Amino acid sequence: MIFHKLIPIPALILYCLTPLSTSAIYFGNPSQPAMQTEGIILGESNKFSFRIGYLSDTVYHQPYTDEFPLLGTNQILSDMKLSTDGATLTLNFKNRLDMNVLIGQSQTKIDREVCTEPQFSWGIGSKYVLYTNNTIAVGIDFKYFQSKQNPAYFVSEGYAYKVLSDYTLFYREIEAAFGFSYLMNFLSPYIYATALYSKIQPSPLAVIIRLPFSNISVGTTSRSITTQEIWGVAIGATISGGKSSSLTLEARFFNQNAVSVSGEIRF
Repeated sequence: MIFHKLIPIPALILYCLTPLSTSAIYFGNPSQPAMQTEGIILGESNKFSFRIGYLSDTVYHQPYTDEFPLLGTNQILSDMKLSTDGATLTLNFKNRLDMNVLIGQSQTKIDREVCTEPQFSWGIGSKYVLYTNNTIAVGIDFKYFQSKQNPAYFVSEGYAYKVLSDYTLFYREIEAAFGFSYLMNFLSPYIYATALYSKIQPSPLAVIIRLPFSNISVGTTSRSITTQEIWGVAIGATISGGKSSSLTLEARFFNQNAVSVSGEIRF
């Protein structure tokens, strides 16, 4: 087995070994805690209630850069795609505060060179309505999301380079948002100012791959990357299905480009 020397590794493979970029989950309507006021089981309980839902989220572009750039080298930017599907469970207090959990699976693609199988992901968050009346609502949102991605191979110039060693890309993300929503009978559009910080940390830093059409293996190292853009905007709209259900469509821009669809039922 040969490491680093004798066997040159193509530049694109070195690029692929830079940690993959995975990314955020949706925010949802700032007025969501106050929108669904009647449960199908608990009725109009004002003290607490719970909702279950489903989320489908697709990040089709997000830029990342090296956490610790090397002197004399160019920054490597990642063009990443991430799809997440999962179930949400939300506990609501007094139609004002939401505490939610996301359990699902995420799959990552990067420049058609790296692709992972759907793997476990989870997140937690909270949303609080600062002010609401019959017309507008103001709210804040905080979330944490993480996933461990284990690529089985890398692709360069049409050839597969199988990953032989244990190699995990540990993704952590923290995001916050401040938003407004306009309350209508069955439709509630909204807008957020968002802040996003995420980091991909490889473990271990070294990885061993097998060269195509041979039994020769080589080793190289990777490094952590972080969000290139912190600030962004999210816009969306919620369609209310009476007092117990809703459907939300959302798009995010600047710090990431993404779209999501989510639905909830209050119990």
